[in-house]
Amino acid sequence: MRRMATLAAMAALFVGADTAQAATVANGDFETGNLTGWTVGSTSASGTGYWFAYTGTVAPLTGVPLSSTVAAPPEGNYAALSDEVSPGRHILYQDVNLEQVAPGASVKLSLYAYYKAQQGPLGTPSPATLDPSVAGVNEQYRIDVMKPSAPINSVAPADVLLNVFQTHTGNPQTLAPTQMTADLTPFAGQTVRLRFAEVDNNGVLNASTDDVRIRFRPAMSTTASRNAGEIVDSANLAGGPGLSGQITFSLYGPSDPACAGSPIFSSSTAVKGSGVYSSGAFKPTGPGTYRWIASYSGDADNEAVSGACGDPGETVEVPPPPTISKLRVDPNRFRAGSTDTPLDARALTTARIRFTLSADATVRFLINHAPSTRRGKPKHAHVFTRSLKAGNRAVRFTGALDGLTFGRGPYVVYARATAPDGQRSERKSARFRIVDSG
Repeated sequence: MRRMATLAAMAALFVGADTAQAATVANGDFETGNLTGWTVGSTSASGTGYWFAYTGTVAPLTGVPLSSTVAAPPEGNYAALSDEVSPGRHILYQDVNLEQVAPGASVKLSLYAYYKAQQGPLGTPSPATLDPSVAGVNEQYRIDVMKPSAPINSVAPADVLLNVFQTHTGNPQTLAPTQMTADLTPFAGQTVRLRFAEVDNNGVLNASTDDVRIRFRPAMSTTASRNAGEIVDSANLAGGPGLSGQITFSLYGPSDPACAGSPIFSSSTAVKGSGVYSSGAFKPTGPGTYRWIASYSGDADNEAVSGACGDPGETVEVPPPPTISKLRVDPNRFRAGSTDTPLDARALTTARIRFTLSADATVRFLINHAPSTRRGKPKHAHVFTRSLKAGNRAVRFTGALDGLTFGRGPYVVYARATAPDGQRSERKSARFRIVDSG
């Protein structure tokens, strides 16, 4: 007989609580050195076949007598392993409560699976069953997401929500530790059962798992904007439980359309749950297309999420500053009127300040004596502003401002435009002469 019943005393009994855990797998890394948090269902006593928390490369029941080894735990010091000295079915399971996730978010199962058939080939009967007493070879290992209400040994499609892994007849007798994932998003908001089932009637089959965890992938939407001459980015992060970590906002300038170089600006903000997080503000140094990339760091339960260069809503177009060209006073010699320069276009005037404005802006006009002259009035500079549309503009000027009619003499009008975002044009000037007062 391939088994050695005399080894029964070598095994220890490890039974965990059969209760649903909140959002995470309890003791999923087995680093407690036992199966706390897990439940074992076995057709045999723990001394003849069971699941164990193990370390090293020697199976707890059969390793020494068979002079065989198993793969060492792939993560940390401990993993879970089935071992047996007589035919049987050995199931390790845990119920996990999956929280709801926000639209666009997801949740997945991540684990390591591996095995070693020490004495005979693998075989899966048809129809499928986990009964070790079935006729023929039933030497298999499978991992399923189950309905918690289903019989623990069921393989009925109505009971198995998702098959994560399964051996088949003819598979290799050894599988090295392999990381596997499964999408659990369709089951968010439900309690599910994680089941690791090993059946052996054709020799020792050491089924193993490690680092069993639930990972959430939060949803992140981003929006860049420009206001008052500064550009900022914001990220709406939602979907994972207890979100922590940080979001880093990186900005790339017009000369780096592929975002391949170092960012010209970056800022980070701590994450404390779902919500909207904003970058620091950046004042552009020139016109062009600026591109943001927001990256969430992830944490123990939530995966990292990052945007990409050129994502929709993550570019900001910064126009060039407004320009004033062809500034002149028409005519450039005139008799001043006695009525103040009007605020509307209906009042009579004697002259117009003409120019071309490249973009909508507020234009500030300053009128002063021409350099090197002190003749005439005013003795101080006089200022007025107009909000104007882009194009060829003509602003009426009477030669009177602030209730004061300018005296004869040479003057200069200065003009500077300020765009809504705060960008300013160069200051332009034009000369004119008042030949008489009104």
